[in-house]
Amino acid sequence: MTNYQKLIRLLELFRLRHPSLPGHLSRVSMVSGILAHGMRINDHDQVEIIKKGAFLHDIGKIFIPDKILLKPGRLSPREFEVMKTHVRIGRDILSIFLREPEIVRIAAQHHEAWDGSGYPEGLSGTEICIGAGICRVADSTDAICNTRVYRLSHSFKEAVREINRLSGKQYNPEVVAAFNKYRDLIEAQLSSCKDN
Repeated sequence: MTNYQKLIRLLELFRLRHPSLPGHLSRVSMVSGILAHGMRINDHDQVEIIKKGAFLHDIGKIFIPDKILLKPGRLSPREFEVMKTHVRIGRDILSIFLREPEIVRIAAQHHEAWDGSGYPEGLSGTEICIGAGICRVADSTDAICNTRVYRLSHSFKEAVREINRLSGKQYNPEVVAAFNKYRDLIEAQLSSCKDN
């Protein structure tokens, strides 16, 4: 069994604490693959690395306390600071187990924003690896379209509006362009495997 497969098993165990996480990760990985192709990333190995990074992007949440991870309301500023640590934790876990630095970068940068307002490093523009930029759009789209403990789901149309509204701010404009080009396929794929 490869280290990547061991990490997948670990996430499967995490389903006991956070039942919706494995489905979320699968969908983010799937949408990331669509977006990678949409951006004309034709190297099969590179697309697979982006999909793997997207699947593992939230692995650090394993170490976030349930009272924060499963809180039904808005997080306090202090709780949000704890939640943000999942990015560094995920990076550290993946650095131990994997030899592909791009997968580690995707996990480490998936909350960075195009305009520099993200975390943990405040990276901006092309300082953010393309895999993380792809993962961010896929992650946000799935989060909007599926119910979370802190809010109900919204329609895919609303997700499209939000992604486009924040293009050039939260999201890489080139990734958003690919998202718009393939949004019918993305909507169909997400609809076929929504959380119950």
